[in-house]
Amino acid sequence: MSTNDSRATALVAQPEGSYRSIGCPTSVQIGGILLALAPVLSFGLQYCLSLIEGTTDLLFAHLTVMYVDWIFIPFNFYVVHAIDWRRGGRIYTLTALSLTLNIITHSFWQLRQSEDAGHLISKEHVFLMGGWVHLWFSTLETALIGAYLFVRQEPSKSRAAVKCFLLLYFVGSGICGYIMNRGFMITDVIMVTLGIFFLLVYPQIAAKE
Repeated sequence: MSTNDSRATALVAQPEGSYRSIGCPTSVQIGGILLALAPVLSFGLQYCLSLIEGTTDLLFAHLTVMYVDWIFIPFNFYVVHAIDWRRGGRIYTLTALSLTLNIITHSFWQLRQSEDAGHLISKEHVFLMGGWVHLWFSTLETALIGAYLFVRQEPSKSRAAVKCFLLLYFVGSGICGYIMNRGFMITDVIMVTLGIFFLLVYPQIAAKE
């Protein structure tokens, strides 16, 4: 048997969920690094665009963007190891769902925008350039979160870290949303409630079935 045949046999013999060590570990590492840079790119673009549009002060007042979104740097780096990338169909479906939900959410914010302007949407209900960046970033992160919750591989060494970062994000974004809006906003309540449910409760229910 040739070396290539032996390696192919080893690939087939590996248990499900252990492809990281035999597939393309370098590709996974590179993907994690690139995704970890997404929050930096998002903030950099929003900052530069806010300078152009004169909304820098409003950007600095957005607590979630200024503080909580940085959690996605370590989250993105580790989550690539916890997702089963072989289930491409489900990942594409979750990505499409993520885009749809984020368009609906941002549209709701646009319609709801009061006299208080933001760096995403003006008080005239105009979607600013920073808003488009935020839409892209939110879609990416929602897709990654969905993939972790519903297409994760078992076992995964990064599962505990990812779970911790997600819990910090849900709690932190909920607190920041409450402070910024001087009360609970329906989209924040839905996001935090469903997020914590699928992160902590749903796995327990699925394990019993």
